[in-house]
Amino acid sequence: MLRATSQTFAAPHSINVLNAFGLFARARHEVQDLLRIQREQTRLGGLLKKALIEREEKATLRRTLAEVERNAVELRRVVAHLVRSR
Repeated sequence: MLRATSQTFAAPHSINVLNAFGLFARARHEVQDLLRIQREQTRLGGLLKKALIEREEKATLRRTLAEVERNAVELRRVVAHLVRSR
């Protein structure tokens, strides 16, 4: 008949604890990787948003500049007309 002693169960228990610590360490590392990736995605999202806003602002400035140039052409035409009519 086999007798169970504390030494009989010591090795498997130690292995289970080491496995648990290994799994915990791996899970912690994976969580840290996910958090790092999430921070990077947030940073890139911010850069993309900034770029899109700047692009939109540039488009608005181009439209405004085109309108100013059209107004300048119209003003020159009116001034030329006034000069000729005097």
